[in-house]
Amino acid sequence: MSADPVLEQRVVDSLRQLFGDRMSTATAVRAHHGQDGSYHAGHDPDAVVYPTSSEEVLAVLELCSREGVPIIPYGVGTSLEGH
Repeated sequence: MSADPVLEQRVVDSLRQLFGDRMSTATAVRAHHGQDGSYHAGHDPDAVVYPTSSEEVLAVLELCSREGVPIIPYGVGTSLEGH
């Protein structure tokens, strides 16, 4: 996220408030979403959220835009196997 730990904690707290148990900062969850099967180096996100509606996606986008926090969307992973 940010080099500012206060900003980082504020954003994580806001996401937790919005998503409850559909937001995770667990190491294993972050590691899973921070890499794929490509040759690019992975970087673990600071948090992972699981929105279930367009309104929730919009809430994340608005929060992160307001705070200057980048967002990396994650679908079902890469399709390097040729699906």
